[in-house]
Amino acid sequence: MVITFLLGSGISIAAGMPGVGPMTDQVVSGENVIRYAGTFAVVGDDSPIERVAQDDPTLAFVRRLHAFTGDFYRHFEVGHEVTTRTSPTSPRSSTTV
Repeated sequence: MVITFLLGSGISIAAGMPGVGPMTDQVVSGENVIRYAGTFAVVGDDSPIERVAQDDPTLAFVRRLHAFTGDFYRHFEVGHEVTTRTSPTSPRSSTTV
């Protein structure tokens, strides 16, 4: 299994590109997420490509990893905003730690 992390400084936000936070939220939500070339990709609402199932094992792993990272930041009081969801349909909660 290959794991990819989204890292960025936010430099492209001024050009209208999404930051790492919104991209991570999109993948973790599973909304419009597809499987492409052995990885995940995000597509528009009008794409005919079949979406990844909400119970996909890899998506479940990504969600657990995301939750673990949030716990790590909170535990070690890292100065970082952590956005978490307890489930794909629950509202997001943000905490700056």
